[in-house]
Order: sequence, then structure tokens, then C-alpha cells
Amino acid sequence: GFGTFGQFLARRWVGRGHAVFAHSRGDYAKTAAGMGVAWVPDAAALSELSVDVLFVATSILSFEKVLRALPAPLLEKAL
Repeated sequence: GFGTFGQFLARRWVGRGHAVFAHSRGDYAKTAAGMGVAWVPDAAALSELSVDVLFVATSILSFEKVLRALPAPLLEKAL
């Protein structure tokens, strides 16, 4: 997710020169652009990107549901 914690991490990673892609249930496209993060409108599109590490920032209550909803090819490619 790209809520408070996801944005916190994104700022730090972008600041260290990493390419960061973000996806969330809500539309954070403007927020992402403002911090140099590439917004990805849907989880399926993440599979088409070259992603080395996938970080899931969600509540523990939603974690399993979110993981199950992610496209299998994405999980096979990313750590």
C-alpha cells in the first residue's frame, strides 16, 4: 500500500537513488509523482515491470488477503 508507511519508505528509497514503483487501493498518483515515485494503477501492471524487491506495506490484518491478490508472476520474479 502507499499509505503513511509506504510513503515513508518510498521517500527514503528514492532519496537513496532507487527506482520505486507504488500501487495502492486508492489513487495516489499525484502524491507519488510529487516524491519521484512511479505510480502503477493496478497490481497486474506490476508484473510487467522489472522489480527486484517487492515490499508490501499493509496492515497485518490485510496482509494475507493482499498477498493472495497479487499476480503470481510478480511473486515469482521479486524477493
